[in-house]
Amino acid sequence: MQEDPHITAPRIFKQVPRLLYGAGVASCLEDLLPVNSDRRIFVVDSAHREADITDLLPLRSGDVVEWFPADDHAPSTVQVD
Repeated sequence: MQEDPHITAPRIFKQVPRLLYGAGVASCLEDLLPVNSDRRIFVVDSAHREADITDLLPLRSGDVVEWFPADDHAPSTVQVD
């Protein structure tokens, strides 16, 4: 099996227990985020970069926005298997 150079280490992703969907849901993000966290990372599909949605995110000092090109790195069957 050929390794993907974009994957640096195995990661476990748990099912998301709550999901927001619909117009204006960005204003509810703060309710889903941990309160006692010094630093949070927001991973956003780079398709939204032109719209500059960072002003909709509840960013605090030390938070990071990581733009992820989802179209370029969609999981392959090799990664899933």
